[in-house]
Amino acid sequence: MLTGYTQEEVAAMPLLTKEQVLEYLDEVYDTVRAYLASMSIEKLETPGSGFDGKYTKYQIIQMALLDNVRHLGEIFAIEARWNRQV
Repeated sequence: MLTGYTQEEVAAMPLLTKEQVLEYLDEVYDTVRAYLASMSIEKLETPGSGFDGKYTKYQIIQMALLDNVRHLGEIFAIEARWNRQV
């Protein structure tokens, strides 16, 4: 399942090494960590961008982090299934 990308766009994405992916992940989390450290709870409770103001900045960040956890669970499940087939 693709989310917002065509098959052609996915095919054009460069293959990254494990080290590049981990570096990118660290950069993303460092950016989020710095953003959260610089914000007061009052500012985090204001409407975030997108979603027509339905969610706060805190809720949007929380959704993204929880999605990462869910995706990691999916990866572990796929890996376990592959390992059982070998």
